[in-house]
Amino acid sequence: MCKYCEERKELKSCNFCGSANLIVSGDILDIYGDEKKFNIFKRIYRPRFAVNYCPMCGRKLGE
Repeated sequence: MCKYCEERKELKSCNFCGSANLIVSGDILDIYGDEKKFNIFKRIYRPRFAVNYCPMCGRKLGE
């Protein structure tokens, strides 16, 4: 059992001065955190990435 993709444990980012968190939600990597540090070009940048496999354990997601 993977604590990141099955138990939805958060990861703390080493980028953005440690102000970002990442969570695996279904087959999406969702990055969020301190909005002041995500303010790029006067817009709030909150990236989300579709993934097929868990980056931690390699389990196929979305099944």
